[in-house]
Amino acid sequence: MDFENSFARVNTLITDESVNLNNLQTDLINLSSDMNVPTEELNAGLYQALSSGVEISQNYTNILDFMAKNAKVAVAGQTDIETAIDTTTSILNAYNMKLEETGRIHEMLINTQDLGKTTVRELGANLSDVIPTAANLSIEIEQVGAAFAAMTAQGVPTAQSATQIRSMLSELSKEGQTAYDNFEKLTGKSFKQFIADGGTLAGAMQIMKDGAAEAEVELNSMFGSIEAANAALILTSDSGAKLFTDSLNTMLNTTGGKLF
Repeated sequence: MDFENSFARVNTLITDESVNLNNLQTDLINLSSDMNVPTEELNAGLYQALSSGVEISQNYTNILDFMAKNAKVAVAGQTDIETAIDTTTSILNAYNMKLEETGRIHEMLINTQDLGKTTVRELGANLSDVIPTAANLSIEIEQVGAAFAAMTAQGVPTAQSATQIRSMLSELSKEGQTAYDNFEKLTGKSFKQFIADGGTLAGAMQIMKDGAAEAEVELNSMFGSIEAANAALILTSDSGAKLFTDSLNTMLNTTGGKLF
């Protein structure tokens, strides 16, 4: 009865009449048993997936595979499947990624957790503060994850890391901001164009650090806010820069990307 009640909410989002609801219910119950996840939690996750734009195919194998992957990352990430799906779909939608790239997102999340001092649960609650800006700038999710890993590994709480990274990216990308103007003077191009030309966030931070040293000023004077400056200071410190680079290389190696 509990399963039927929770599935009824899911049913409101399934408009494809070719989907056999009875078979889907049976397979969800089997998945619940296989993954040791309560059926009500699975239904909540399925509702989250469908409402976020994940399309269900006629034989719905795509959605079952998606659910199974998120159930696994939920266990590894100390969270629930609904949070895992919410985080995953937010990244998929922001970056206009295909459902087949779910594994790449999960690799980033688990690597960020393992390399930093955070959890997928905490990332799920805070990544939304950074992902829209990062995606708009075409900064790969691995770079975002590496920044979180480097900052949290040095003791900055996940929520505070999100605030500082967002502030840093915002200042670098908005014309008229102190960081934007300084970066353009140093490179002859905007930060967004620098990224489009193959530049990395770590590389941009090093340019700002070198520019401050050449001008004989503190790095924080290159930014307009304390939050943005703190992120830059942490990510360009000797330990922070190494953590940032090593974390990114680990993530790219795991997802099959190129190392820099």
